[in-house]
Amino acid sequence: MVAGLVIFIVATILVSIGESYEIELVKIEWFPSDYQNWLSSDYVSTLTISIFIALVLPEIWNRFLDQDRATKRSAKRTNDVIKLLMIQSIEQVIPVEFTLKNDKCYIGLIIQSDMTRRKEPDIAIVPILSGYRDSTTRELVITTNYSPTIKEFVDIDPRKYKHDDFRVIIRMSDIATARLFYPEVYEQFQMSGYSF
Repeated sequence: MVAGLVIFIVATILVSIGESYEIELVKIEWFPSDYQNWLSSDYVSTLTISIFIALVLPEIWNRFLDQDRATKRSAKRTNDVIKLLMIQSIEQVIPVEFTLKNDKCYIGLIIQSDMTRRKEPDIAIVPILSGYRDSTTRELVITTNYSPTIKEFVDIDPRKYKHDDFRVIIRMSDIATARLFYPEVYEQFQMSGYSF
């Protein structure tokens, strides 16, 4: 609403400036002559300029807007803790543990997430480890270590295989919990006999 008001005010100012220099910004000669008496060119000019500004200004504005900063600001403003966690993971290159609603767990590095979309984004990770949550104790049970195999294939033929080729796509709606994963903390929990 505020943006519409600002656009209208800017358009009105432009039309006033055009009138002061006796410039008719929009000619309405094409309009039927019966209606030209009550239809002022001021209103048509203001409407035309308002529509033009409304269509063009967002495109210009978005070219200079840093999407990452805007996403981070939006996540902070809406207190979207999952997005904030993903942003921290991406910025600091820290693996994230995702526990899905079916108790499957993936631990990996986020390589892609379209967090700028309004609907829930999908997340692409390169998996490091995977496993599941025990249904009774909720303890994390690691079953697969992807790192050696992925590294082996990428090292064998880096032109053919990229880390991104091994990505796993996770729907945000399938995530039950998410947290940063520090291997040394996980190992400490395992050694001390506590569940992680």
